[in-house]
Amino acid sequence: MNRADQLDVRTGRAEGAYDAYLRVTGLDALAGELRTRGADILDGPEDRTYGQRELVVRDCNGLILAFGEDTNQRSNRDS
Repeated sequence: MNRADQLDVRTGRAEGAYDAYLRVTGLDALAGELRTRGADILDGPEDRTYGQRELVVRDCNGLILAFGEDTNQRSNRDS
């Protein structure tokens, strides 16, 4: 039995919202790593109109986590 089966996950998340938003550097590498480990990727990575590249996943406890990278930082780093 995994931990998600043992706990009643409680979240104040509104429909379509995230339980946590984490700012990262190297979002595409993170997405690749999570994908190889079989993560439940819900959306992305994708550039948003508000200047973030985002990835949304469901964790092993059913929580929705979003990872975001500033697209300006990414383009500066890639130059």
